[in-house]
Amino acid sequence: MSPHRPTSSASPQGFFRLLPRTVRGAAILALVLGLAIPSLLAYFIEQRLSVQAARHEIRLDLRNAVETLALSMRPLLWELSRENAEAVAQATLNDERYVSITITSGLDAQPFVKLERPANAENAAAELASDERDVLHEGKVIGKLVVTMSTAPYLAASQRALRWNTLRVAVMLICSIGLILLVLQRRLFAPLQQLTQATNRIANKQFATPIQLPLDDEFGDAGAAMEQMRLALLETFDALGEKNRELADHAGHLEQRVTERTLALSHANVELQGALQQLQTAQDSLVESEKLASLGRLVAGVAHELNTPIGNAMTVASTLEEHYRSLLTAMEAGTLKRSTMQELLNSTRDGQQLVYRNLARAAEIIQHFKQLAIDQTSEMRRKFDLAEMLEEVLITLRPHFRHSHLQLEIDVAPGILMDGFPGPLGQVVTNLALNAAFHAFPHPEANHRVHLKVSLTGPQQVLLCVMDNGIGMTEDVRKHAFDPFFTTKLGQGGSGLGLHIVRNIVTGLLGGQIELLTEDGKGCEFRITLPLCAPGQEVVAP
Repeated sequence: MSPHRPTSSASPQGFFRLLPRTVRGAAILALVLGLAIPSLLAYFIEQRLSVQAARHEIRLDLRNAVETLALSMRPLLWELSRENAEAVAQATLNDERYVSITITSGLDAQPFVKLERPANAENAAAELASDERDVLHEGKVIGKLVVTMSTAPYLAASQRALRWNTLRVAVMLICSIGLILLVLQRRLFAPLQQLTQATNRIANKQFATPIQLPLDDEFGDAGAAMEQMRLALLETFDALGEKNRELADHAGHLEQRVTERTLALSHANVELQGALQQLQTAQDSLVESEKLASLGRLVAGVAHELNTPIGNAMTVASTLEEHYRSLLTAMEAGTLKRSTMQELLNSTRDGQQLVYRNLARAAEIIQHFKQLAIDQTSEMRRKFDLAEMLEEVLITLRPHFRHSHLQLEIDVAPGILMDGFPGPLGQVVTNLALNAAFHAFPHPEANHRVHLKVSLTGPQQVLLCVMDNGIGMTEDVRKHAFDPFFTTKLGQGGSGLGLHIVRNIVTGLLGGQIELLTEDGKGCEFRITLPLCAPGQEVVAP
């Protein structure tokens, strides 16, 4: 036999030897550690969360305060009413959360109003947060507002609540540990000791003493089971052998059933894959139908735009024909005068100019639509001027907005050259504009408008914003706005694919990002960030 080697205290066995050797000690230790450690962790986590909550709350309050003060200071700063501005700022500064308020005017380099709370040790040790906002009057910046707040009041309130909660939790832990130990002693430790003694007697072949526990619970059932084991130990082996044979037969049946069910699941999986493929095909067909429907709306808009110049040209041509007949009649009758001839020539010249201008306008519209139709149907990549491409799209959109009394505004600088897919980009703008006209304005009013703004945000990036002042979206609608087949106009002409197609085009083919900013009753803003050069192979200039 090998000599006994004592294990080191650093080994796992040495570590477990340091633990209590009895179930009673282990249960008490587990109870204390199980309640104390989570409580301490919860305390530290709650402390960190309180600090984060204070920071979050101060950011929200700071933003609201800056917006409110900016609105309050707008007439005072415009009228240069320093005393009233100081009074409003001082009333706000009376709140212990505020540290300083500074208002500057665009007419003076010196601060128009500057108020600061006297420094103290609490504010000096706390974190400060600042925010600034331009003061606007009729769309122009007339000053700037800077507000600084301290987290000290928020942290103090959080610490008071945390200390009170900690005291309550500590009292609850002490009471809980005492009650749990009392119940464990009566219902676990004492019965467990009796069962241990009975097990030792059976191990020592002392079958004369019956095993009885005066309990009507799991320990009593365990004692009765041990008594049955003592009386029928040999019979149990025979029963176990029989059970083993039965289990072997049952395992064979189970294996066969598992094989049969596996085959059934395999067939079901094939059927499900076929159904999924059919659904995908149907969805692709619906998406393509929606694209063709968008092109159909463009055709209707172009037809409406062509109606005016062609109709004017037809009217002028009819008038010129009447002048020709009058001239022919006068010539045949021999009553043609020089003044009449001059008047007819002047009318003919003016009519010819009107016909030329209207037909030139129609030709321009047809040319724009020709390029737009090619882009929309072929998704051909080319280099294009963004302002010119958007003007082609807006020509087809204006008839829809004219009949719905909506104002379509565009703000885009010329000279922004892009290398990409003008057709899909035009479809994105068309879908967003028509989506606003269809969903954002349930009640026609004169001041409804859709604003399209384009700006460069970097040397290789452009930001396209489509904004409306409609009814906006609720939070639930905003979360599902880009989901396929989701629409708030179910049964009223809405397919639920417009915004889904927009997101797929922007994030896929165009390589950009789209963000929806909206609140219930405050309109919608779609912010689309696109690279000037779409992903993939660039167009080589001829």
